[in-house]
Order: sequence, then C-alpha cells, then structure tokens
Amino acid sequence: QGNSQKLFNKDFEDRRPAVPGKPDEIQCANEGFLAKIILWAWPNPKPVPPDTSIQLKLYSREYTNVKFADNGEILTLNGFYAEKETVLICHGFLGNSETSWMTRMAKAYVNY
Repeated sequence: QGNSQKLFNKDFEDRRPAVPGKPDEIQCANEGFLAKIILWAWPNPKPVPPDTSIQLKLYSREYTNVKFADNGEILTLNGFYAEKETVLICHGFLGNSETSWMTRMAKAYVNY
C-alpha cells in the first residue's frame, strides 16, 4: 500500500496525533465499509488495542460498544458483524465528507 501510505502522509500533516490512553472520536463517511479501525499515532499507524472502547459515529448514528480483536479488527459493532473483506481506516474529526481527507482515505484503503 505504498501509494495509500503516501496519500495518508500528505493528508495527515496538520492533524493532531492520537492521545495515548485516550480513545479518539472516529468518523467514517461510508457506513458499509467497517471492518478494521486503526487509531493513528503520528507518524506511525497502530492497531487498536484489545478491549478498547471508542465512540464511533456513522453519519448521525453513534456506536459506543465496539469490541476489537487482537489485530485491531472489529469483532462486533453493536451486535452487527463486520466483514473482514471490507476495510476502512480513518481517524479524527471530519468536516464535509465529500471533500475531507478521510473520503480520499476511504478510496485508498477500502478493499472490495
């Protein structure tokens, strides 16, 4: 994913890093692509630790009961199973989802 990593580096430059020990708010533009969430600790991405709880917002919906496997993949999302084949990596607060860096990230990281 060399090209994707370059895109990440470019778009992430002015974003604040993840705070160790403090879950970040994560927003995803496309509700259909939820299998792996990674908290970004600049400059290196790292998987979400097991038993981490975060607030996940999809559009206006809130999912606060997110459970992670050891490798960071979501096991359940409020009871809904996330398929491993679809991957979306995103981090932080988003503005307009049509023009935000996360929308471009989704295009780079979602695997069909």
